[in-house]
Amino acid sequence: MNGQSIDVSFVIQSKLEKASSLVLDLVLPQVEVTRICDELKYEYREHIYHLTITVWMFITQGP
Repeated sequence: MNGQSIDVSFVIQSKLEKASSLVLDLVLPQVEVTRICDELKYEYREHIYHLTITVWMFITQGP
């Protein structure tokens, strides 16, 4: 069983490394983040990170 879970982890890691985009970009694309902010008339400025990266980092914070 342990060998099998290592193989599955390796496969997942390999797929993520070869992915053409970030996983969060598949779930919540940059275009959608920008559209929502525009719809809400939320004003933002480009600082160290792009708005989308900031949203993704906020979403992925642990409890």
